[in-house]
Amino acid sequence: MDSPDWLRTQLTTFTCPACGRRYRGSKMRLLAEREGLFFVDLDCSRCGSHTVAIVTVELDDSEAERIHGVDERLSLENLERGLRILFRTVWNLCVEEA
Repeated sequence: MDSPDWLRTQLTTFTCPACGRRYRGSKMRLLAEREGLFFVDLDCSRCGSHTVAIVTVELDDSEAERIHGVDERLSLENLERGLRILFRTVWNLCVEEA
């Protein structure tokens, strides 16, 4: 599954461990997400090396305070992000590749 745009933007700061080039423009694929850990497949467009990364996302203080609190809620942005990930996961499990 393709990585979501917001995750792809974050990954452009990553560099290839083999040649040092940034992953901007390279193939990035979200393999899985579980409890805030994103498993990402990265292929370098310069040297062709293949890397699998585990990426975490840091929440800001206002988001962190609402998790498992009396007034627990999600921002609309995070709800939409979660639904897109869920949809892509189910889609990739159910649709055969041509």
